[in-house]
Amino acid sequence: SLKVALKEKSALEKEKKSLSAAVTNKDADISALAEEINKLQNKIQQLEEANQDASISVNDEVKSLQLKISHIDEEKANLSKKLSDLQQETVAAKLLKSDLELAQKNKDKRIVDLKSKNESLESTNKKMIFEMEEMNVKVDTLSKKKKVPTATLR
Repeated sequence: SLKVALKEKSALEKEKKSLSAAVTNKDADISALAEEINKLQNKIQQLEEANQDASISVNDEVKSLQLKISHIDEEKANLSKKLSDLQQETVAAKLLKSDLELAQKNKDKRIVDLKSKNESLESTNKKMIFEMEEMNVKVDTLSKKKKVPTATLR
């Protein structure tokens, strides 16, 4: 049971590292997409300013860029949802880890308590053996004084 809890704890820590790496990657993807959106918006603005010279070709390129921006915005929304899901999973993993750590502490405390009880029982057992041996010596001594054979308590 302790081994299972330790394995679960180890697995959760690995999963936490994996989730943290995934969150970092998604943050980088979102930042890169935001930068690309800004670049595309700047390009649209430049193309709109140059529209006076070549309005037809610029309008086509603007439409294409706007379509790209729309796709990027959709991808950004999807990545944001995935990031949110990962964050929720991370919170759940942290709660599970906390529960496992508490269970481990309780088990460790129980082990300490059981060891203490075992030591106490061993001490009591030694005392009782010693007292039994003393009683056997007394019985032997009394039996020799009376010269009557008696069974010992051994």
